[in-house]
Amino acid sequence: DATGAEHAGVTLDHWLKSCSAACETARAWAPVATLDGGGQVFAGFFPGVPWVSMMWVVEIDEDERGTMAAALKDMSLDVTGKHSAAWDKTFHSQETVGVLPDACEGGATLTVRNYSAGPLADRDMLYLMASAAVESSEGRCTVYGYPSVHAEYTKEAWGMSAPTSNRVRTRNLWPTC
Repeated sequence: DATGAEHAGVTLDHWLKSCSAACETARAWAPVATLDGGGQVFAGFFPGVPWVSMMWVVEIDEDERGTMAAALKDMSLDVTGKHSAAWDKTFHSQETVGVLPDACEGGATLTVRNYSAGPLADRDMLYLMASAAVESSEGRCTVYGYPSVHAEYTKEAWGMSAPTSNRVRTRNLWPTC
């Protein structure tokens, strides 16, 4: 939709704040599961979207200097891919294309992630890995987002050329934050 990071005139900061707003909307849905450790899964519909959306939430009640918050930041902004293989068995490798310190409040990194999930063709995805502090109904929080983007967008918006490969270039239909 028009809040996506690739739409003309939408800044990465705006996109991250829109992700935070989407999370606020989803928090009003009924939880469909409560997980060990206090996590919850919510399911519902966003206005104008005909498909069910799901959101998994674990609240961390500590400031940004806390141990858990530091670990979350390290995993969410993992530009080296050191954590990726642990949570995605199709992950193959990752490369940093460029650093965009002025892209948003917390800066951003453009990365290409390579995946292998036979019998499907090997694929890669371009991600902008970014963060921003936002106000929410719970107070000030940090949003970590990693929208997948087209190579054309990175060239037009940031002047960066994505590497080419023999892999299929794909992207997520819906943003992740």
